[in-house]
Amino acid sequence: LQDVLDGIKSHPTSATGRKLVARNIGKSPGDVTKEDVKSSVMSAMFTPLDQGPVGSCFATGPARRVVEEDPAKAMGHITEIAMKGRPGRQDQGDQHKQAARR
Repeated sequence: LQDVLDGIKSHPTSATGRKLVARNIGKSPGDVTKEDVKSSVMSAMFTPLDQGPVGSCFATGPARRVVEEDPAKAMGHITEIAMKGRPGRQDQGDQHKQAARR
């Protein structure tokens, strides 16, 4: 997990990422640093996943599985959201593995 944190080399690369991290840290988006990204990622890793009262388990279930089975991968996805403001796309191998589990 330390490798994922060490891979964070800058503040978020998108305005959406800066806004997400700023809201989490309590700063203005223009003041967000790479250390703030690291803190936000760690905060997200320790926050229980909850779909809320109107959520859908089709997304929550697989997300929980990744956090439990491959925390480094989950942390990588969270880092992408913090940096880019959105999750990255899964590669085809991951999609096929998920389909095979069903």
